[in-house]
Amino acid sequence: MATPISPAHPRITRDYDAYHGQVVVRGLRYPVWHVMELLSCMSEAEILADYPDLEAEDLRACQAYAAAILKKISRATAGDGTRRAVTKQELLAHLIKTGKVPPGTVLNERGQLPLRR
Repeated sequence: MATPISPAHPRITRDYDAYHGQVVVRGLRYPVWHVMELLSCMSEAEILADYPDLEAEDLRACQAYAAAILKKISRATAGDGTRRAVTKQELLAHLIKTGKVPPGTVLNERGQLPLRR
């Protein structure tokens, strides 16, 4: 059964039993990547004429979903483009700074997580 990817993108669905689990338009066999390729070389009118089960709103939904994915990628690779592992101390410092320390967290006298042995 095709289920929407998110409430923000109700026309973009995924069904693991159909089309290898790729994100598609409204449960149809049109992957979002394919629609985006079509939009790169055809007008909206040409696409809708060639693919009668697609609607203009589907094309806009694909564009919005692709933009959201690119935004996530941009945020994930912001900065110098490198990623590194974060230590428990750095994570805890961030959680304390943002006020999101999990309840029951116990620190030692230096304000550090105690080492587990």
